[in-house]
Amino acid sequence: MSLNEQIEKADNLIKYCFAYWPETKSSDMLLFLQVWGLQGLKLSSQQRDLFLHEVLSPETISRRRRKIQEEARERLDKKYLPRPEVLEKRLGKQEDLRQFYGKK
Repeated sequence: MSLNEQIEKADNLIKYCFAYWPETKSSDMLLFLQVWGLQGLKLSSQQRDLFLHEVLSPETISRRRRKIQEEARERLDKKYLPRPEVLEKRLGKQEDLRQFYGKK
């Protein structure tokens, strides 16, 4: 799926959630659950409660992973870096996003 297709799909799912579950406009965690549910992820009530109230958000985990690996790259510390092919792919995606959002 191309970057444009991914963004369009995400936008459509998010707008659908906003329309049918207005509370998702105020809670990223609830929005994650609803979007993933529309995509087929089914969680028990206990799992939903843990996700909403106990676990770290995917955004926090991803943001901290990026920061830790960015700092590791600056120090040339391979301990926390992904495999070279993963790093190359991530940097390519980062550039694609810069170009995509730079166009608007």
